[in-house]
Amino acid sequence: MPVYRFDALKKEHVTPKHSRAFGSLVTGEQLEVGMLRFKAGEGANEHAHPQEQVLVVLSGRVRMKIGGKIYEMTLVLIHDRAEVAQLQRGRDPVTKEIGPDGKEHITQVTHWWRVYQRNIPEYGNASAVAASDKANAEAQ
Repeated sequence: MPVYRFDALKKEHVTPKHSRAFGSLVTGEQLEVGMLRFKAGEGANEHAHPQEQVLVVLSGRVRMKIGGKIYEMTLVLIHDRAEVAQLQRGRDPVTKEIGPDGKEHITQVTHWWRVYQRNIPEYGNASAVAASDKANAEAQ
């Protein structure tokens, strides 16, 4: 089994027919995973894959339709140090060490994000989804 490093893979517009995603993509027989970026407001046309796909939001918000339902995922940085410490079982998110100069220096700051995921039944309506489906079918 090969090992892939996303920072070493070629970055390109992955599937211009379906999306404006830019980045690296690895496609296997049963799984597709990529490190892809979209500009704000960009997205993908509705399409399907023969293999499973994994989606992890690193920044921003994504809205997608799966099985006819619209879902949204939003990522939020947790700013409260006490809450981050609690998530880390009491460890302070800021690691400090005494440097050669005898002064305390911050050597690491740990960040945690909260992911919100929800089904959005109020997003759009049947006619809007049908119009979108028709436009996508005509484009193909």
